Amino acid sequence: MKIKKHENSNITISLNVDKTRHDKFLKELKKIGQEAEFNSNPNNLNYFISNHFQKIPYVAVGGMCSRVIEDSGEILEVLFLDVDNKLRWILESECKFLMKEYNLSPFYIWTTFEEIDKKSGEPYGNYHAISITKCPYKKILEMQSKVHTLDPAYSVIPKIFKYGTWVLRQSNKKGRPNPKFVKIIGDLKKIYPQNCSNAHKVFIEGVYPKIPKIKYTNLDKHKVDKLFLTSYHTASNIKGEKN
Repeated sequence: MKIKKHENSNITISLNVDKTRHDKFLKELKKIGQEAEFNSNPNNLNYFISNHFQKIPYVAVGGMCSRVIEDSGEILEVLFLDVDNKLRWILESECKFLMKEYNLSPFYIWTTFEEIDKKSGEPYGNYHAISITKCPYKKILEMQSKVHTLDPAYSVIPKIFKYGTWVLRQSNKKGRPNPKFVKIIGDLKKIYPQNCSNAHKVFIEGVYPKIPKIKYTNLDKHKVDKLFLTSYHTASNIKGEKN
């Protein structure tokens, strides 16, 4: 157990446990919390207790980074969106909004899990979306804040990841295949003059050679060896997994 005291008198307590102890601890904590809240003086509630439970990342996967470093040294990013448990049409609608609002090139859409919703008959699942138009870091954050499909934790990844960039999985994940290409959001008959990342385009078309081609007219000169690739660990959420 690790106990860390902060300057503002806050305390962080960290525990590493197995699933049995995790479930038991959570059950007991709920009882203690309800009792403590019920018996507290309502006129003197000066303390706030927040608990965060998560599975430790342990599955090694490979991913593509959003980063682009220009010859001038300027660091730019392409827009990555990572969506879990959402209807596909919602993601598609928001991609169209971002393209119009921020003058972006089309989005490539992949899925890591997709089923048909029994009530609506619409596809839903987990999705990745990429537009390879290059933008400053703050503009990426602004665009991500305009859509509600994004996992809130995804926007803060660059703040905690040592490379300060976003990553999307491209390799298999503990028996699950690579992300499956779904479609392109955008008119394939149009020409797109936005300032775009050639390295991302070449990599995507190399991994998915049958993907429809987009008519870019303002790609940079960067080759695929300039693309940032990385490996990282994630927690598996395969149904029926035992710990």
